Amino acid sequence: MTKQGIFLLRSLLALGLALPALAQFDTAEVLGTVKDRSDAVVANASVRLTNENTGIEASTATDASGSYAFSNVKIGTYRISAEAAGFSRGEARGITVNVNARQRVDLVLQVGTVTETVQVTGAASALQTDSSERGQVVSQQAIVELPLNGRS
Repeated sequence: MTKQGIFLLRSLLALGLALPALAQFDTAEVLGTVKDRSDAVVANASVRLTNENTGIEASTATDASGSYAFSNVKIGTYRISAEAAGFSRGEARGITVNVNARQRVDLVLQVGTVTETVQVTGAASALQTDSSERGQVVSQQAIVELPLNGRS
């Protein structure tokens, strides 16, 4: 076998070993429903997702059932706001998104003008009611303090 053949074989082997790394992920999904005070859904509301650390924004509109979804959201802390004609803007701050989470954030809009803002001060629950999957984020400190047999 020539040197070029050996190089090609080694390159293909290295590429084959690197493919499983593509399965790693660091994103999540943020979804919810926009309703008014009478619990009626608000269709075609403009929803904006803003990363509080970087300022990067994404936007979408609610569908006919008042639902919205943002997929492939990087982990971090976010602010979500929604606005529609005839309603004041609703906003939720301090939404923490973890790896592989389906974070639900429902917003309630009040009748008013768009220049008014209703700010939700309570953070959304970390409980995922949309999925039966179980998962947990483990801090680095907890990993370091794990009792392992034979650790040197």
